[in-house]
Amino acid sequence: MAMRKGTANLLKQNRAYRELAEDYSSDVAACLTARNLLRNGVNVSDREVAGWAKINQATCKGQLDIGGEVKRAEGKAAVAAGTTVERVASGRKHEHN
Repeated sequence: MAMRKGTANLLKQNRAYRELAEDYSSDVAACLTARNLLRNGVNVSDREVAGWAKINQATCKGQLDIGGEVKRAEGKAAVAAGTTVERVASGRKHEHN
């Protein structure tokens, strides 16, 4: 059977990691995941794998919304840019008086 890729593989590997962590420990899951990644040319530490797992867990719980964060940042940037433009325009008006 061909190896899954993309979202299907991400979900499969996340589930496999969680099951391994539940059956053994998060240390065992991180170690085996890092070992498999190394076998496939990706050099990561157990600590990096644990960070990946933490992000996946938060995502599965609905605690991650990158798109929403981008919108908030863009909104703040737009306000800051607008304020800066207003200050510059205001300063130029005072220079001409």
